[in-house]
Amino acid sequence: MRCIKSFFLFAALLLALSACTDAMYTELDIYYLDLGMATRNGNTLCFLMDDSTWLYPENSNLNNEIVSGKRYNIHYRLLEHNSGQKKKERYKAEVLDLREVPILPIEEKLKDANSMLTHQQIRVDRIWLGGGFLNISYHGLMHSDGNELQRIQMINQSDSTNGIQLMFHHFKKEAQSNEKLQRYDFCLSFPLTEMPDFNHKKTIKLAVFETQGWTTHYISQK
Repeated sequence: MRCIKSFFLFAALLLALSACTDAMYTELDIYYLDLGMATRNGNTLCFLMDDSTWLYPENSNLNNEIVSGKRYNIHYRLLEHNSGQKKKERYKAEVLDLREVPILPIEEKLKDANSMLTHQQIRVDRIWLGGGFLNISYHGLMHSDGNELQRIQMINQSDSTNGIQLMFHHFKKEAQSNEKLQRYDFCLSFPLTEMPDFNHKKTIKLAVFETQGWTTHYISQK
């Protein structure tokens, strides 16, 4: 009888260890794509991610590629397991790829826009608030030698009922080219600090010129 109990106890232990190992493998095998700000802690390069966690890349070759104070879209994999119920504040990671995300101002009057530029029809993939920014991810069909200009314009900053109204413009200068149009993807960030009346209870109304014409997107803090 004691042998039978010992057998079941051993089997239960093996199952528990297997489940734990699978959980660790699953978490460390996930690849992430998130936004973060590059900064340095002494001589150590790190990223302050939009969820307020710190990412410490183990790739030594990144030190010459990253500029502190700039924003990046980071493709990475965690190198350590998040043990326990409480989420960790710091993670070691392997950075597989990263692209700079331009931080653009919010303007009351459009600068640099002229009669040589026309609106480019785009398709919005996602608009969200994160890291103290209004972020927009979108794509469009364009020539590689076309000049692009992106702007967000403040339309009405103090609307007590409808929140903050903005318009997003992607202008283009027609390229003299016979080459086929190609898909290009964009990700931009606009500082919320440039909207003095913004608070997390307000809704942002963002009008975007898409393929079907002007479309209004409603963005609020979750």
